[in-house]
Amino acid sequence: MKRKDSRIWSWIATGATCFIMAVAAASLIQAAQAKEGQLEVLRPALPAPENTVYFDAEGKEQRVADLKGKVVVLHFWAKWCPPCVVELPEFKAFAESMASESVVFLPLSLDKDPDTVAQFFGQN
Repeated sequence: MKRKDSRIWSWIATGATCFIMAVAAASLIQAAQAKEGQLEVLRPALPAPENTVYFDAEGKEQRVADLKGKVVVLHFWAKWCPPCVVELPEFKAFAESMASESVVFLPLSLDKDPDTVAQFFGQN
């Protein structure tokens, strides 16, 4: 039963990731079209609450407010999710290719133990 549960969560995580990437891509396309004058109105996304914090790969607390004015792409992943682990290098390469844009990519781990995540990034 545990194996079946992990497959279900893998599919859910993969689906959520695809959805998030599709929304982000649509936003980037819309922004590019607006820049070129192809769209009359660009609706802003809802802002994140100012007091939201997260921890980076080094375990340092970061504030979402510091990302104000940038497009933020969230990538939910977990060490126990094989598709998530496989796509991390591609996600990182894509993030690096967009570094000159005002786009920030945040991989957010669903793992419960921060040490597990730190160990995973130390190995990869």
